[in-house]
Amino acid sequence: MNSYGDFAGLGVGLIIVMIVLYVGFIALMIWVGYLIQRTAVKNGMLRAMQESGMTFAPRPGGPHPGAGYPGGQPPYPGQPPFPPAAPPQGPGTPPPSTD
Repeated sequence: MNSYGDFAGLGVGLIIVMIVLYVGFIALMIWVGYLIQRTAVKNGMLRAMQESGMTFAPRPGGPHPGAGYPGGQPPYPGQPPFPPAAPPQGPGTPPPSTD
């Protein structure tokens, strides 16, 4: 009485498996492309920073970007050019008076 045969559900299962594999393969390609682009941008930034002489480590200077460097950004309006220097503290130096 079974006119579909013993393997009738196998076709539907294979179609579902193929759709899952297709979507998974596309997701894998997008992820690998993202990793490649992220690495390329990071390497490009590192190369640009090396060629310009910049580093990731903060340099000493004022509180604003580029403080004390040629071509640096000027301080914001109302901001002093550099923070006031603290008095030297060391052995034998009396603490500052609060008079």
